[in-house]
Amino acid sequence: MKVAIIGDVHLTLRKHKEFEEKRFKLLIDELIAAKPQIIIFAGDLLDVARPSIEELGLFYLALAKLENNGIKVKIIDGNHEALTESTSLYDYIMPDDKRYIKDGYIYHIRNVAQPNLGIRLSGWTSVKTAKHEEGHVLITHLRANHGLLKEEYDIKHLSETYGTVFMGDLHFRYSPYDNVHYTSSPYSTKFTDKSLSDYGYIMLETQDYSWEYRNLNLPCKVKAKCNFADVPELIKNNKKHLLKLEVSGTLEELESLPVEDNVIYQKVVQESLVITQVQTPNTNVLDKLSTYVTDSDFVEKYPNSEQKVQDKIKELKG
Repeated sequence: MKVAIIGDVHLTLRKHKEFEEKRFKLLIDELIAAKPQIIIFAGDLLDVARPSIEELGLFYLALAKLENNGIKVKIIDGNHEALTESTSLYDYIMPDDKRYIKDGYIYHIRNVAQPNLGIRLSGWTSVKTAKHEEGHVLITHLRANHGLLKEEYDIKHLSETYGTVFMGDLHFRYSPYDNVHYTSSPYSTKFTDKSLSDYGYIMLETQDYSWEYRNLNLPCKVKAKCNFADVPELIKNNKKHLLKLEVSGTLEELESLPVEDNVIYQKVVQESLVITQVQTPNTNVLDKLSTYVTDSDFVEKYPNSEQKVQDKIKELKG
């Protein structure tokens, strides 16, 4: 039996609604095409514990579409879906729904002789207080030590208790122990300038608990710093992504940036001031420059530059 394990989808429609809805639907289509028998969402399927009606509607439509294609769905909660340390959104919207597993095992009902697949699911609101006994696979949602991030629970204990541990929370591939693996996220949930090669999911085979990481090539949120001249190439190479570009250029260049549905601009004006000494009788060059920088056209074109130049003039005169 094939089991797909997906972490940190963070479904939200609060910003960039059309982009977020489109790529979430693409994700569901990709999962259906992979033909697993079970899909496990390993926490933070929803971005917040109090989603909008529209977000919940998209959530339930996705579950129905998966099930209509013969795929069983299991959900555990993540920290973003938690209302308290021990309760989550799902305790209220899916209290008697077998798709939501707070802490427990998934079963293969066709195999009466060995109904327990040996796969334990334990969400963020339960894993830290659960009694952990030796088992094959644990799927949970926890944060391990990484950089400035501090460990939420004794991950080493989980590593020693289970044959393999898959965790949601960190949005990239990372293994704090040889048998502990982060599922990553199916796509970037925030704007990133990092590589897009490590977004995907885990496909687990229950017969021997072997697994592989499968990359997804879904639309991401991408950010970059660039000069005006680099913009056309960046747009060309990132047609399917949502781009946030910090563009440096002159006022004229920035005013002529192409309008694209998938591009958000942050404009940075390059201030360049060239001073040319002109020999004119009876005129002090610095006095002439002082008059020039107070001109309204100069002030409009180079905001915040007047005082800098005046200070420099005083320094030169002194």
